[in-house]
Amino acid sequence: MTRLGRRALTGARRLLGQALLLGLAWSALADGTRPRLVAVAASGPIEIDARLDEPDWERAALIDELRTPEPVRGAPLPQRTEIRVLYDAGTLYLGLRAFDTEPDAISASIMRRDFTQRTEDRFTISIDTFHERRTGYLFQVNPNGARFDALIEDGGGLSEEWDGIWYARARIDTRGWVAEVAIPVKSLNFDPRRTTWGLNVSRTISRVNLEGRWASPDPSHPDHDVSHFGDLEGLVGLEQGIGLDVVASLAGRHVRERDEDRSFSKGDPSVDVFYKITPSLTSTLTTNTDFSDAPPDERRANLTRFSLFFPEQRDFFLQDSGIFRFAEFGSQATFRRQRVNGQPFFSRRIALAPDGPLDIRFGGKLTGRVGRVNLGVLTTRVESHDDVDGKWLSVGRATVNVLEESTLGVIATYGDPDSDAHSKLFGADFNYQSSRFLGDRILEGNLWAQRSSSSGPGDREAAFGARLTYPNDRWFWDVSAVEIQENFDPALGFANRTDIREYAGQLRRRWRPGGGIRTLNAQVRPLIVTGTDGDLQSVTIEVDPFLIDTEISDTFWLRGIYRREDLLDDFEIRPGIVIPRDSYVFERVQLYFDSSRNRPFEAAVRVEWGGFFDGTRLDTSLALDWRPGRHLVLGADWERFQVRLPQGRFTTHIARLTADVAFSPWLTWTNLIQWDNETEDLTWSLRVRWIVEPGRELVLVLDPSLRRDDRLSFDSTRTEAVLKLVWTQRY
Repeated sequence: MTRLGRRALTGARRLLGQALLLGLAWSALADGTRPRLVAVAASGPIEIDARLDEPDWERAALIDELRTPEPVRGAPLPQRTEIRVLYDAGTLYLGLRAFDTEPDAISASIMRRDFTQRTEDRFTISIDTFHERRTGYLFQVNPNGARFDALIEDGGGLSEEWDGIWYARARIDTRGWVAEVAIPVKSLNFDPRRTTWGLNVSRTISRVNLEGRWASPDPSHPDHDVSHFGDLEGLVGLEQGIGLDVVASLAGRHVRERDEDRSFSKGDPSVDVFYKITPSLTSTLTTNTDFSDAPPDERRANLTRFSLFFPEQRDFFLQDSGIFRFAEFGSQATFRRQRVNGQPFFSRRIALAPDGPLDIRFGGKLTGRVGRVNLGVLTTRVESHDDVDGKWLSVGRATVNVLEESTLGVIATYGDPDSDAHSKLFGADFNYQSSRFLGDRILEGNLWAQRSSSSGPGDREAAFGARLTYPNDRWFWDVSAVEIQENFDPALGFANRTDIREYAGQLRRRWRPGGGIRTLNAQVRPLIVTGTDGDLQSVTIEVDPFLIDTEISDTFWLRGIYRREDLLDDFEIRPGIVIPRDSYVFERVQLYFDSSRNRPFEAAVRVEWGGFFDGTRLDTSLALDWRPGRHLVLGADWERFQVRLPQGRFTTHIARLTADVAFSPWLTWTNLIQWDNETEDLTWSLRVRWIVEPGRELVLVLDPSLRRDDRLSFDSTRTEAVLKLVWTQRY
């Protein structure tokens, strides 16, 4: 045999062997075999400095094989990666050595806390401390040492608002990058009798849009899908201490109101006490809760006849908020449609008046689990306002883990923040989930019912619904039906459209054609709304003939929209512009393009044009982001809504500017400037955050507001400045 022939035969054998190994490995995963790792106890102290030079790291448990979910399912990550795991009585340690043949091309453009994930190379750690494959914790660090964390909720959603106390350092060198992470077990809820936790770790190489995972390289499952984690064994002797955290804060505030020609200053002390009654059940007490560092809402244009839904921004209510979520309401999972109308509990209804936040004199929470039962109780004492007496507002939520991944739950609320009525609500839900449907596919569903009770009418106060979802990679379908009766009034929830029945669906098909295209999608989304009497009110059908994602995450889609709206009453869309009661049919077309976030400069453009009731409407939006270096991120957004109706014309403009300056991962300065032409208000929200160490920080807040006058200049209307010190003491 010739030398060329021998080389060809050797190469063919090597390829065949690799293919067989890959096939066997993937068959094992498909059959349910999970990867396992035995943690190694550290014999000495570990310094978090991104060096991995302690002797213990040499003998640590090692993960050195990560596999990609796409574009080739189960293929080895092309860049070599080593992940090591150690622990001691108080801390879980993970070390990453991410080799890279092009270290100068590593994506590391952000340094601030809770960084934008899509732009960065990153190391992700997901852990399931109860090893029940339902909930968990997620930690991420990028090559600059910027940190991101979240709670993994039952059902797969992420509660990104959670900020735990943990430590990380990272650095780039000539061989790639290194990260060192320390997670104190006092920051986690867990059962100390369990010596095995669920674990998944992954590495993302942003410039080529590749992710490598230790467990479950399946594109239908995100890397934080708890049901497909591997096993981390041998965690013996973990200690939580007495489980007491005291978080004290002092906020000095100065407010100047030019319209009222007054100014005042005051100091507001606040104390939050967290105590773990058991390792898995935490009680929280708060007094004089301060919300001064909560970010502002983004300006939005309302061209509907229903009130808009704005997300919660205040930390006290965001912490452990996932346990209060009900059925399909408020899900944060990216592949699920979020329902808001009919939500039984919406924390923005507490202590948030139209002119700003109210003081919470006292509040208490109990969150966690007892056996198979997940508990959440929240009660607050809110000050009087607008002729409404001070009162207690409360919510209770409990779910029981049933079957392998499902829950059965109840919810109850008490109190009305807008009146002195004794409003109550009761609800129940069943949430089904299986990650083993047809082998390894996902199937989800829920049934729910609610009934409100107030001093108003005593009947037709119910709401109920059902949903079934198949949220997988190649095929995705979703069907749901909801009825919200005329007098349903969740006083601590959100309902902006009642006396309706709603039928919704979605069908999506995905292909992976290659040739520079990562995914090609086609989908249709119908929505039909009738009154409870069966009369048609609204029809919306959205058809996406193609939605393209390239290999480096450029996105483009074309969308056709059919609308029918039967107005039961005249609709005053703007002062003096009234759309008459009638039946309207119109069509619209939308084009969207978003360039990849893997480049220093990103642009997103959306244009939507077509009919609008008995006129026309043109929507235009442009978003720009520029990351010239890891210390600076600049952004500009502009939205324009031009409406032409026989009854009148108007154009709404909304503009936003952002500037994030990161001096280090621990010292950041963020800015948000907003303006719209309807209020003519210009607001600037400035935040300087210095993390002295995790759990201890200093925050400077400056919120000036200006209004444009007839001379086309801006005059100051109100300025608020706050300096806030937060200090956590852990026992």
